[in-house]
Amino acid sequence: MSCVRFAVLLSIASACAPETTSFRTTEKNDEPHANGVSAAAYDVAIGGDPIAHVRVWSSGGYLSTTDEPMSHAGFEIRNTGTRTILFDGDALEMIVFDGDSIARPASFASLIPTGALQVQVRSGATAVLGAYFSIPVRPRAVERMLVRWSLTSDEDQYAQVTNFIRDDNASVSESPAGAAPTRSSS
Repeated sequence: MSCVRFAVLLSIASACAPETTSFRTTEKNDEPHANGVSAAAYDVAIGGDPIAHVRVWSSGGYLSTTDEPMSHAGFEIRNTGTRTILFDGDALEMIVFDGDSIARPASFASLIPTGALQVQVRSGATAVLGAYFSIPVRPRAVERMLVRWSLTSDEDQYAQVTNFIRDDNASVSESPAGAAPTRSSS
């Protein structure tokens, strides 16, 4: 087989490769989440008082049923304090970086299972949330991403950035359960 013919076949095979990819956190890794993905772990305190243990992970990037590039960030928030805390979906933000390190903001699509942007977590309770974003590039073009999130307790706020890098060796679900393929207004 000629080199040119082999290169053409290789290009065709690459074009048919799945568009899904996985991301792993770059800091504070905890035991894997129930879905087998490692999570970043944070013991959150405000004013010296512990309020929560939070785990953050991503189920990866994928194409929605409408061929829209999407990505996911998951949150497990266990309230370890004595007061109700609030997950602030209005402050939630994802930024993806392509191979040229160009920052590209993602558009928020949905927060599963509640749909509400403000999620209260009572003392002793745990909330598991999936945030879905429409990303401005194909999943395999994303080299890394960051997710900004925050918790509020009374008038005090805790803000955090969780960093992820693409990890094509990890497994990823091609269509995460509950993923919203279209944008919703926020």
